[in-house]
Parts: sequence; C-alpha cells; structure tokens
Amino acid sequence: MKAANFTHNEESETSSENQPNINNTAELTFSDEQISYLHLYQITMLETLLVLELLKKATTHLSTSSYPTLGDTQFIFEGIQVCLESFIKDNNFTQSELAESILQKLLEY
Repeated sequence: MKAANFTHNEESETSSENQPNINNTAELTFSDEQISYLHLYQITMLETLLVLELLKKATTHLSTSSYPTLGDTQFIFEGIQVCLESFIKDNNFTQSELAESILQKLLEY
C-alpha cells in the first residue's frame, strides 16, 4: 500500500494564537492496483486531450482566416488525417479508437 498526503484546510480549528490551523493533513492509502488504474486514467485523459487539441488547432486556424481557400482546408484536413493515422498505428496510444472514429468521419467528407 502506498500513501498520499493531502493538505486539508479547516477554518474551525484554531491554533493558540487564534489563527486558523491550515496544516492539517489527511493520509489516503491506495493499493498498487488503484495507483495503476489512476495512472492509466491519467494517460487516457492526456491522450484524449492530445486528439482534441489537434482538432482545436485546425478549427482555430480555419476560423481565424477571413477567407479560407479550398487549398487551406485540404491542407488542414490532410494534416489531421496524417496525425490521426499515426495515433491509430501507435499500439501504446490508448485513444486509438477515438482517433479511428474521427478519421472515419473525416473520410466521409
């Protein structure tokens, strides 16, 4: 079991100087399995954000252009496609299904 310390602020408790005691800590204990699950969840969230960031940048680029041309749009879509394909091929990437789903939608257009 591993422990993690978290600071806990309790305004009701006061020190001898009548100041709030903000140094209370609570100790949480996690099993190795729980820590492994939390680590996987963190990786999954970060990789989801990576895919969404790609789409955000493309959307921002196209929406800030006063008159996006067909060439601009095609270039952006091809760049998204290349990135998504690299995510899909990466066996360690936890969000390859998300990337695959987005790629299939793009290919429809």
